[in-house]
Amino acid sequence: VLFILLFLFAGIGAMQQVGAMTIEANYGLKGIGKNMQPVEMVLTIENGDTAFDGEIAIRIPEGYQIETTKVFPLKLGANEVHELRAIVGNYDSYSSNRVQIKAYEGSVKDGLEVKGLVFRNKPPKTLSEDTIIILLMTDQLDNFEELEKLRTAVSRPIELVHFDVKNADLSLANDPNYFEFANVLIIDGKKLNELDDQVQQALLEWVRRGGKLVVNQDLLGTMFASFSPLTYLNSTLEIDKAALDEYVSRGSFEAPLTITESKGNSKVTEIKIDEAILAGSRSIGAGKLIQTAFNYSDSTLMQENGYVHLLQKVIQFDQGNMGVSSTVVKDALSNNVKATNELFKSNQFTVWRIIVPLIVYILILGPILYFVLKRKDKREAAWLAIPVIAVVSSLLLLSLIHISEPTRRRG
Repeated sequence: VLFILLFLFAGIGAMQQVGAMTIEANYGLKGIGKNMQPVEMVLTIENGDTAFDGEIAIRIPEGYQIETTKVFPLKLGANEVHELRAIVGNYDSYSSNRVQIKAYEGSVKDGLEVKGLVFRNKPPKTLSEDTIIILLMTDQLDNFEELEKLRTAVSRPIELVHFDVKNADLSLANDPNYFEFANVLIIDGKKLNELDDQVQQALLEWVRRGGKLVVNQDLLGTMFASFSPLTYLNSTLEIDKAALDEYVSRGSFEAPLTITESKGNSKVTEIKIDEAILAGSRSIGAGKLIQTAFNYSDSTLMQENGYVHLLQKVIQFDQGNMGVSSTVVKDALSNNVKATNELFKSNQFTVWRIIVPLIVYILILGPILYFVLKRKDKREAAWLAIPVIAVVSSLLLLSLIHISEPTRRRG
């Protein structure tokens, strides 16, 4: 009987999925996230054969013990495809099993849940907390392949991620959590000017939290203008290769380095070779803004054996950490409060709520059924009565267990 029921339910489920709504979840920039850091979630929603006008509810982990539900109103035509984006706080490998999505015709509060919804969850590549993630904002991505050699120059794992301003959906980039998984953002040329003020403001907050922003441009006209470490002058000078070799101490240079002559602004730490200013570093909150006087995307410079060691000396990739996420703080607080079931009434599961129905079931299936059928002289009816009683009792028992589960609130 159990196998027959499972087969029937599986068949019903398969029929429900034909023409049903399908939702696929992908995460992170280029599918990359960092353990216990926020990550972007992209939902690709493919509607079924009928139009949908309602709400999508997403249960999202915001830490080990904290969850939130975000509700998005959505109107789709038959077979229409749509994208939704949300920030998942404090993502780890355990989080992928906790993401749940439901669709409701009308509203979550009063509407009917869409049956047969198919949810495909595709977790990101989750990197360890000590990994240095470097975002590259450039049109010359091939030139920056040399940065792969940084793995030999620093002691921590390194991951390079291209941040494509032209083709990326930046609808969530006005939230500092969007960038929080990264340690360093290297901007080439005037790419910072291509970001709108809200995204630049989010980047500024990201730096305050502990991020490290590296630029080789004049910052006039950007949100970072008042923090600019250097003022460029209208002249250039060369640093000879012997001075460069001595400065980096590892690797070597075949040609001198041309830099823009600069002067340091207030509150700046000047990075010099002899008297020539190579770069300026300014602290903003827990992070740093580094402005170089040389073009670090120059293809000739990148071919130099000492190139990555020069960048390591200037940027110090392996120094400093990202600020603590606010969701980590929430998790710490949740560990210091009473269990939610001690604060709110809820239906608690008890052993007796299972044992008592089982005893009743045994009595009905045994002596009571035998006595009734014997009295009516229809004992052969037991062949039908026993399976029917077993199925009905099983369904009632499953319903009882479902009702009895504790309705815990997280956080």
